Amino acid sequence: MASVSALAGRFVEGVPYLQKEVARRVSIKTGKVLATPTNYYVILSGRCNLACPFCTIHKMVDPTLSEEVMFRIVREAKALSGKGFNISLSGGEPTIYRPLYRCSS
Repeated sequence: MASVSALAGRFVEGVPYLQKEVARRVSIKTGKVLATPTNYYVILSGRCNLACPFCTIHKMVDPTLSEEVMFRIVREAKALSGKGFNISLSGGEPTIYRPLYRCSS
């Protein structure tokens, strides 16, 4: 059986998640934004250096985000969410998207 201090520690660890969930539900009910996104999914392009038989995204190469648009998305995500947000890059193969290598911050 878990000790009281261990249970209290687990409760404290879960409080931020509870706060986010409550804010999300209140936002949905009231229409007022109380919760900001913490995860963003960005599809850079469909370009891929492979042609896996189970995947069709390599056939959809357009549109490709411009470097300007990609950086604008990052800046706006940071402004909206503040600290602690994630950007998931997707599409074809994100590592062949050249503007990522010019990104320094």
